[in-house]
Amino acid sequence: MEEWSLTTCRTAMTERAIPTQAKSPLPPSLVPSPAPTPPPLPTPADVFEEIVARTAAPAQPAGVAIKEEPTTLDQLRRFAAGGYLYGLMDATDQILVPHKAKELGPAKAISLFSGTAKEQYWQVAPYLFHVDPALLDWIIAKLWKEPWGIFAVTKAKFEDLRVHFKKFLLAQLPDGKVWYFRYYDPRILKAYLPVCDPWELQKFFGPIRAFAIAGGEEEKPTMVQGLNAPPPPPSAQPEATVWWKIRPEQGAAFDHAAQENFVKRVIGHANEFFPDECHELGPDGLRSTIQYCIKQAGRYGISSGVDVCRYVDIALGLGRDFDRDPKHPWAASILNDKRLSPEGKLSKLLGFVAEMEEAQ
Repeated sequence: MEEWSLTTCRTAMTERAIPTQAKSPLPPSLVPSPAPTPPPLPTPADVFEEIVARTAAPAQPAGVAIKEEPTTLDQLRRFAAGGYLYGLMDATDQILVPHKAKELGPAKAISLFSGTAKEQYWQVAPYLFHVDPALLDWIIAKLWKEPWGIFAVTKAKFEDLRVHFKKFLLAQLPDGKVWYFRYYDPRILKAYLPVCDPWELQKFFGPIRAFAIAGGEEEKPTMVQGLNAPPPPPSAQPEATVWWKIRPEQGAAFDHAAQENFVKRVIGHANEFFPDECHELGPDGLRSTIQYCIKQAGRYGISSGVDVCRYVDIALGLGRDFDRDPKHPWAASILNDKRLSPEGKLSKLLGFVAEMEEAQ
């Protein structure tokens, strides 16, 4: 199976005017009394019921099945203290995760690959943790600034939640191919949930009242809640299949999120290594230049993240149209040489750039 991630994905309110009330021609005695203001929602005694109360309220326009709102670390700590907080952590780039799971033991942490044919790949597996306040503090201290995973707020039992999450590890694309679906990557989940229909949300949320997305660029956590939207009638529901299905519009959302995430990373790289050029271009000019270079690099078969970033480096040094600049005829010759691999093209280009710098 291939793994579907942001790096391998194919290429992360309108204002209504309130009409003025017209004067009634009826005598005051016949004018109906205004409807009484509904009483406020009762103050929940249990911290979990805070989410239940909000998701039951008609807080969003009709047709909107999820609600996003900022949350706080204090609120997450309260969920953790109540036993309602779980974490789905990605070990792919976080070697601390499997070691922490081993330390806590299978009653509090377990790989979703456990009991499957992929069990041996524990070092890249997603791990389910029951998060208490101490573990939450560990996540904040060790993982918070990376896309380490997601939180789930639920009253479900640990084993039931493990079974639920395992249902979505493999997903079928519109072309019929089956990929590993890394929905526990916060960048993917944030792109995925808004393009799900009510039936998909009902199945995906299952016993989960809300997801909390935090870490990486989302340093301030965001709570994503299902709003108990009614599912479509049985005739409109998709056929049951072995694999969870990804629709074309969802794939397009992943592509957009992947490119946006890549652009942000290249912007950070450029600001670090080409500060003068970035200052001259300004934020908008830099973003436009990088997006332009991504398209240009694609014309020459250059698509891997590392090679595209190297292409951008050359463009920032020589100008974004260096491949067509008559002052650098060698650039077009190299880029159009079909005998060279993308890596070979970039190596030769950088060799010429190095020679230019030595000659100055």
